[in-house]
Amino acid sequence: MHIVEIPRDGEGLAAPMTQMRMWLDARRIEPATFGMSLTAGGTIFRLAFRDRRDAAAFARAFSGIVLPQPGDYPVAA
Repeated sequence: MHIVEIPRDGEGLAAPMTQMRMWLDARRIEPATFGMSLTAGGTIFRLAFRDRRDAAAFARAFSGIVLPQPGDYPVAA
């Protein structure tokens, strides 16, 4: 799975969720999971995608990041 985090400061939940859903629907992309964490300063949306390209496109569209996966970086012996 390719996890994307989208931070949003102080915004309500409805508007960003609607924007994300519309973007996903227009591209016929279905995330494997969708979650969010409420913080003191806002919200962090976290979506998992099976396809790496979908994750990267979603992260670019919403100023998010694709979290590193195990094996993405060499491990020192």
